[in-house]
Amino acid sequence: LPRAITQLTLATELAPNDRQALESLLECYGQQDDVQAAVRCLTRMLEFAPRDLKLWNSLGNRLDSLGQPAEAQRAYTSMVEMLPHEAESHERLAQVEERLDHWPRAIAQWRQAVRLRKLDPTGLLGLAQAQIHEKQFSEARQTLELLKSHAWPERFDRVGVDIEQLEKQLRAASAKEPPGEAGRQRTRGTEDREGREE
Repeated sequence: LPRAITQLTLATELAPNDRQALESLLECYGQQDDVQAAVRCLTRMLEFAPRDLKLWNSLGNRLDSLGQPAEAQRAYTSMVEMLPHEAESHERLAQVEERLDHWPRAIAQWRQAVRLRKLDPTGLLGLAQAQIHEKQFSEARQTLELLKSHAWPERFDRVGVDIEQLEKQLRAASAKEPPGEAGRQRTRGTEDREGREE
């Protein structure tokens, strides 16, 4: 493995934008658990492919594993900065925010994804899931009703099953709420909408 790394490093010095060599080098660093070297390699790759969402996500994950949360967050948000008008970048960032337990941020990103890609149910499904997690039950119901009101393209043949599963989650979660909590949730939902309109 060290010999392979030496050869690949030389190859990338001779041809800095050789994507295949850089990917092989990154794989070698991964096998060695050399996270610092992997970060340097990913940074080089992003110089030539700044719109590659997978690379930004991978960089963020590695920075996070190094205990550098601020740098990791910058890498994650770069996905949206590079492709602000692409729903996929917002969906990926929403998934990252959920993993990091930043659910309000995730909801904001899911809303952007929904706005940018109206003929794909992925954003609405993600939004409903996040709203249920945050106990925004009234808004989750509205999102699910919007999902059911659309005639989605045939390639989304599982959307009906996904909606049923989310409705079950919503019923189970809302049933656990103490009396009076529903009103407070409606208030929070109203405040959330007013904040977005400002």
